[in-house]
Parts: sequence; C-alpha cells; structure tokens
Amino acid sequence: MNTNKKTVTPWGDADTKEIIAPGIIYYTTPSHGGFHLSEERQIAMPEALRLPTPWYGEDIDWARVVCAFPDAFPENERESALKLLINVLPNEYEAWSGKTVEPGMSAAREKMLWQEKHANDYQVYSSYPLCHAPAIILSHATLGGREAHTLPPPDKSIMFLATYPRHPEGIHLAHQLYSPERHTLVAKNELKEMGLQFIELREKCPEAFIPANAEVSEDDPDLVLVTCRRAGYLKAPNEYGRRPTYLRIPDDNQEFIVPADEWFSRDLKKLWTITEDGRLAEGENEQEDDSPSP
Repeated sequence: MNTNKKTVTPWGDADTKEIIAPGIIYYTTPSHGGFHLSEERQIAMPEALRLPTPWYGEDIDWARVVCAFPDAFPENERESALKLLINVLPNEYEAWSGKTVEPGMSAAREKMLWQEKHANDYQVYSSYPLCHAPAIILSHATLGGREAHTLPPPDKSIMFLATYPRHPEGIHLAHQLYSPERHTLVAKNELKEMGLQFIELREKCPEAFIPANAEVSEDDPDLVLVTCRRAGYLKAPNEYGRRPTYLRIPDDNQEFIVPADEWFSRDLKKLWTITEDGRLAEGENEQEDDSPSP
C-alpha cells in the first residue's frame, strides 16, 4: 500500500502541506499554491467571499480565506489581505463588509469605471515598439475594452501607430485610447510592407540611422532629441514587427535634434531614417548623394 501518495491540487501534485488551522491547509506545488478548506470551512465562508470550489489560490483568492477566518492568521497577513480585497475585489469587499469603497481606494474599481466611461471608445490592450522602427509604437485596441485573457472580435479591433514620446502625460497602457488626431490606423499588409522595406534597407545600407527613441527637449519644446541605432544592429522583423531586439549593442548610438513639427507630422507608415546632418528622410534616400550632378 502506497502511503506517500501526494495530494492533487488544481495546480498539480502538492510538494508541501501546512496546516494553518483546523480545516485550513496551505499547499504548494512547483508552479503555484494556495489554501484548501474543509467542507465545514467552505460552508462557513461568507457568501460574498466563497468560491465554487474549496481551493483558494495564492495570487488573490488567499485574501478571501484570511478575511473570512482572521483568527487563524497573524495581524500583518490580515492587514495585507484586507488591502488586497479592497484593491482587487472591491465588489466582494463591499458585499462582505457592508462598507463602501471610496474613490481612489481600489485600482480595480477605478479601471472598471474608466472602462465604463469609455465604452464607446477603442481601448488599448497591447502595445509594443516595432522592431524595425523602435521609435514607433504598434498598439492593438478594441471597442469598449476586452476581458482579461480573451481575444476581442476582429470586427471590433484595430491596430494603430504612435510615435515616441508616446503620450505627454505618461498614461498607463490600460488607460490609453485610440485618438484619430494623434494616431495612425494601420493594416496587417501595411505592417508587412514596412518590414520588407526595412529588410531591404538593412541589406543595402546597414549604417543607416534608424530612430530608436525620442524625447521632447526640456529646454525647447519645439525640438525633439532622437536617439538612433544603425540599421545593421536591428533584427529583421516578421510581418507584425514584434518587440525590438538587437543583434548586438552598438557603441556608436547617435543623437540628433529634429524639429518637433517634422517629427510628429511624418507619415508613420513609411520607413524613416535620419541623415548625418539630422534631417528626416524616407527609406534609403538618406544614403543618396545630394551633391549636384557634374
């Protein structure tokens, strides 16, 4: 008879087991952990905090157990659980405690209210720099936002391009909206074409300067400080131009001063480089000789 059989949890076979109190056991696995409640404890859980199964994961749901059975836990854990419940599960907290979560107390509540306010706007859910043009941000947005870990319907989703500096107020990704005044809509085939143009440029002109980042000058808001990498240092993109990666870290990054009106008004669907004298140019044009013909 095998007396060493491991307890099976929703996260795999348990490695460790700790009895916190009668009917409350904490299990760990190689990937996760959490509480398991006995039948009596599960029944005793307040309805507002109870889950359908007696397993309460270590990321968030552990706070339900601590708040429901505070006598089984030290004061510091009770305080942490209460803060987590308010911040992440404000509806459950209000139903359980009978108290109101005031504005500014809960990140989850603020996000929900913001999403409701912008239900008719395109809300960003993913954003990253193009690998062939790191100073350009590719964002995915869906009408009214999306549920976590779900793919939005294609007919309610868009892709758009933005340029660094991405937003003067530094708004967090979850609080970004598509704006036709500030952003450029782009299709998959256009992204692919941009990637192919870069591959050709990198092969023909590996020393071309590609904008990698940009900041508005603190001394003069009409100027933008643009940091560039050589095209040869950038990895060739796939058709979506995923996150920027570099073949190696160059020692010769170059910085240029560009007029802000030129920087922000350029066509983001085109591949831009910067000439040795700091002028914006399309594609490999900056490699052409501007001297007059004999």
